[in-house]
Amino acid sequence: MNKKILLFLLIFLILIVPIIVYSAKGHNQSEFVRVDGIENFSSETVQGTGDYFLIYPRDLRVSQDFTLVKEVEKSGKVIRKYKIFDEELSRMLPHQKPNNMNQLYISFFGDTAIDNYYFTYDIPKKSFEKVNVDYFNFDVGIDHLMHYGNDII
Repeated sequence: MNKKILLFLLIFLILIVPIIVYSAKGHNQSEFVRVDGIENFSSETVQGTGDYFLIYPRDLRVSQDFTLVKEVEKSGKVIRKYKIFDEELSRMLPHQKPNNMNQLYISFFGDTAIDNYYFTYDIPKKSFEKVNVDYFNFDVGIDHLMHYGNDII
């Protein structure tokens, strides 16, 4: 009788261990929330309770083809990680207008592309918005954006 029980336990472990290992690997691969497009990263997609967002922009110089966002608590514990896939968002320089602390203006630097747009980030709404600059007759590119008055740049 003991041999039957041992044989049953051995077969049971042989069947269960691969399932546990497979599910553990699947959990590690899905530890990132995928977001297609930075403008889709908003309070609707972010349902966490974190206090801060750490943003690591896409940088092709180091083969990082996505923007990594970590949602963290004040203690430093990482709650959730997001991979944002957006070709238009890369290395950035944020700026905060002194009389509007709820919005960040994000321009790009160091890239060879000339793009006539910048992004804003609404802090209370936790959302990005692309702003096209279409009032020039030629491509100027937006680099090191500062916002102190009613007009941009």
